[in-house]
Amino acid sequence: QDGLDVKQETTVWEAVVRWVQHSKEERRHHLPSILSHIRFQLLTSDDMAAILEHPLIRENPGSSEIIRNEVQGKAFNPKTRVGMDTQEMVLLVSARTNEIIYMNPRVGRHISCEYAEICPPFMATTVTSDNDIYILAQEPGAPHGVWHTQLNLLQYNHVENEWEHISTVDRSMENGLPSEEFLVEAGGHLFYLAVKLSLTIDMMVAVKKYNRCTHQWQECSQPRIDGTSDISVAVSCSPHLYFLTNAEVLRYDPSKDQWCRRSPPKTIPMLFTAVAMGTEIYCTDLRFSKTVVYDTESDTWQELPGFPNPRNHPVEIDGPVLFVLENHLHILLHTYSLGSEDLGKIYVYDSSAGVWKDINTAMPVEEWNFYGPLCPVARMYLPCLNNRSTEDGSNVCQ
Repeated sequence: QDGLDVKQETTVWEAVVRWVQHSKEERRHHLPSILSHIRFQLLTSDDMAAILEHPLIRENPGSSEIIRNEVQGKAFNPKTRVGMDTQEMVLLVSARTNEIIYMNPRVGRHISCEYAEICPPFMATTVTSDNDIYILAQEPGAPHGVWHTQLNLLQYNHVENEWEHISTVDRSMENGLPSEEFLVEAGGHLFYLAVKLSLTIDMMVAVKKYNRCTHQWQECSQPRIDGTSDISVAVSCSPHLYFLTNAEVLRYDPSKDQWCRRSPPKTIPMLFTAVAMGTEIYCTDLRFSKTVVYDTESDTWQELPGFPNPRNHPVEIDGPVLFVLENHLHILLHTYSLGSEDLGKIYVYDSSAGVWKDINTAMPVEEWNFYGPLCPVARMYLPCLNNRSTEDGSNVCQ
């Protein structure tokens, strides 16, 4: 199938070998018919030589001849599978249309695709460890400004480049709708967090787990927040889910359905965005004035440099958002300066030098938003995106 998510054709051959060897006597007679579905033209000469010397091929008369016929009889440039042409990309959402902008600032590329099946504004987005992309959004065609108690959970189909409705979640809380909403994967499960922020009473957090078999949501234990807060973030790190405010850090263990308290951040003025990389969680404040990193294993915090802004060039920052792309920490900023328009800037953190560096990339011309404490990053299939990209010539910007 063209839609196989494999980076190399050797993966297909290895899967065939495992399948046959699992019940060799019963299955090896199927090998000749299966070989015709392997795209041997995509393999290197070394891979081909190794396959021809494999015991399964040598033990089955005629198998090597089938392989040689397949190589000689097919086109020199065979069609690749979708997983062979992928790229990590940041997902941004158009502020005005049903478009999603897929961007890799490290290579100067962005692709815009419009989807009739989604309806902004989105409440939350996430990308799982299996590269599944989910969005919580309102019903398409819902009146602008009308907030519903039900949200649609949509999953992205990479091969078809479309969004599929798979479930509905009830977002209603005591005394109205949540102030903030998060969609987070932890321990192989998808969780929805509805947060009621307050500066006068203790904040409330409702947690639900998605069952992929029944497409239903299950109530989970709620964290007990002792105090008020006007901001919060939820992020996944390793098998746990972390919920952070300016004064508290709580860790959720999905295997036990239990919350516990961890060391809170003490040096960050107003927590705004957070992202996990490895076993660490990076956080910064609303103005990107102070960045801190939390080590989940040692339960300790460390301060990193903030925004590298020269004093003679006053710049205002609004709504920074962290993301991890190709194993590097990035931050996307809205910046304002006297006499200039709103500019989108992206910096990458150089851990060896301990500095943030402007990568000087061209940002999409569209107005865009993000939903959640971080920009979701996914491995996207470029041929599938290009088949549905917008026709205004802006699908690739280099």
